[in-house]
Amino acid sequence: MVEANNVAGRIAKACGHLRRVNTNRLDNFAPVRGGRSVISNYSDHPFFARSNGFVLASGPCEYYYRLKPLHAGWAIKEARNMSTVIAKKIQEMVDLETKGWNTKNPDLFLSMIHPDMVWPWPPTADTHDPIDWVFVLGRFDRERWRKNWQDIFDSHDLIRNQRDTVKIEVSNEQDAAFAVVDIDTLWRHKATKEDFHWKGRVCKIYTKLSTGEWKFYFQTGALNFPPKEAA
Repeated sequence: MVEANNVAGRIAKACGHLRRVNTNRLDNFAPVRGGRSVISNYSDHPFFARSNGFVLASGPCEYYYRLKPLHAGWAIKEARNMSTVIAKKIQEMVDLETKGWNTKNPDLFLSMIHPDMVWPWPPTADTHDPIDWVFVLGRFDRERWRKNWQDIFDSHDLIRNQRDTVKIEVSNEQDAAFAVVDIDTLWRHKATKEDFHWKGRVCKIYTKLSTGEWKFYFQTGALNFPPKEAA
């Protein structure tokens, strides 16, 4: 085993995990854990240290880093795999929201909302110009928003709730995403039998927190597409 006097090397030596890589080929390698890239800049990582022309790729036992050849095709595949994982997570959040409406359980939806969310709403599905949009709920307040939806649940029957995901887009940085969803949610007042209809296309925007958790950050109101031509 390579003798190492630095902290990273001593930790790796204790764990029995230490490999060395020729620094001349450093750019052709990527550290991975479980098959996925975990860091992109060796020099900034505390458990990568240069010694005698080599990079000591080391870490605590449970965080041992393997070195894997990196080429353009592999990098693209890794990015696509991660985007697929994120897209699946976003779809799960869309489905959780749908379940909240279907079961009249506002907490399912409230649990994934970002605390800074604000939600302007178009008065009609044809009001594409945001100059006419209005606020109904203001900035996210868990108890106020819960009461608003619980009032709807208590006074209305859910006739149907159809939600079809048209597209999910993940940012290149893999820290943001949006879902385009066509919704057709019809509520009917129990006493007056008046319909309360959410119908149209919405864009749901999600953000990844520094903790790795995903939150629902913003949504457009339900709008008809394509827009009606102005008279």
